[in-house]
Amino acid sequence: MTKLFSGRTLGRVLLLALAITVVGCAHTSQDKGLNPGTAALAACSGGGGGTPNPYAPIVCVDDSATNLPATPDPAHVVNLSAGHQPTVINWFTNSGNHTLSIFFKEKGCVVHEPECHGSHCIAVINPNAQPGKQCKYGIKLLDVNGYYTDPIVEIDACCPVP
Repeated sequence: MTKLFSGRTLGRVLLLALAITVVGCAHTSQDKGLNPGTAALAACSGGGGGTPNPYAPIVCVDDSATNLPATPDPAHVVNLSAGHQPTVINWFTNSGNHTLSIFFKEKGCVVHEPECHGSHCIAVINPNAQPGKQCKYGIKLLDVNGYYTDPIVEIDACCPVP
């Protein structure tokens, strides 16, 4: 029987495999917010209506309409208590095109203004926002005309059963 690897070579191969796994996992966790994957994109493509999951809602913006309707509207999110992962909301255009911009009209709804990249925006819900608060926001496409001013993100009390 022939030895495939010497002890030293086998150690190097295992070390390399471990390094690839660690880098791959780190890369995946960094991309979690801004690259939510094909399932999230599919929720909006072809005129989809998003997902009403209050722990991770996906809102679709119909970029074929001049008034840019958002669905679901209102988008319900839970107000998670301290020590829990905050609720993240994602917006996508139905076409997957255009340069989307989302802005909140009042303070206290999100931790920071939504971060947008192309046809996708993401925001973290403020864990101190009071249940029952209705947060109006605006939608713009920066590369075409279109502006919709009154969709709502509604803050619900923690924690409905998903």
